[in-house]
Amino acid sequence: CQMTPEKKDRCLDLMKSLFEDLATNIDANSLKDIQAQMIKDYDEGIKENSYWLTSLDMWIARGIDIDTNYKEIVNAMTPARLSKWIKDNLVGKNYVQVTMLPE
Repeated sequence: CQMTPEKKDRCLDLMKSLFEDLATNIDANSLKDIQAQMIKDYDEGIKENSYWLTSLDMWIARGIDIDTNYKEIVNAMTPARLSKWIKDNLVGKNYVQVTMLPE
């Protein structure tokens, strides 16, 4: 997140509170809209060489298959599952805060 040095603390507090809120409150309608956009982007992306290059790179370099069952995985996401994942992985742990300030 790019910010001015004067607003650093406020911006960092807002980001932290956003994750804390998402750990307990994800709007189902917003999630449906996001899922629809992800599926649309996927349907368009698979027509492009760059999609397949990225897919192959992820498989070869990291052993991660980003293509198989993509639509099913996206559509299976629920507000409760996403909130639980955020709570388990992002709130209060497992993050690094780096702030670069001008000299």
